[in-house]
Amino acid sequence: MQTARLLSPVSQRRHACDADLGWAAGVLDGEGCIHIARQTYGTSGRRPTYRLRLQIAQNDEMLLKEFEWAVGVPGRLYSAKPTFKQNRTCHNLTYDGVKAFDVLERLYEHLRRKKPQAALAAEFRQRCDIHRHTGPRGCPPALWELREWYYERMSDLKRS
Repeated sequence: MQTARLLSPVSQRRHACDADLGWAAGVLDGEGCIHIARQTYGTSGRRPTYRLRLQIAQNDEMLLKEFEWAVGVPGRLYSAKPTFKQNRTCHNLTYDGVKAFDVLERLYEHLRRKKPQAALAAEFRQRCDIHRHTGPRGCPPALWELREWYYERMSDLKRS
């Protein structure tokens, strides 16, 4: 069930426009992180799982709320308490899995620095059958190798 979009926390407009998506893409380009998360399971013998994750960390919580409004996809917003080393509250907006893909799809045409990562993420979704639950017999070995290749390739893109 789709809920009604709330008013923008900044402009008080009800609907985002193309300029809002461009602004959100700039925030993601400058402050965001696109990566493929690999979750391992220790010595259990279970193979790792892979999922797309998109994160933006910022001291300004209102900026993250405006980003969430502009892209029209609800994320998980949480705040870490200040510590001795970091005396300001740091807010994090996180999108996992399908929601991360939705955000990237909406912002793709506006991205600049992160466009190669967004393209790789779309390819990862298309080729790696990531929504397939492995079950007791698992996926074919070639699929595991492909998922690992995309994980490594995304890491390489982040270093370049």
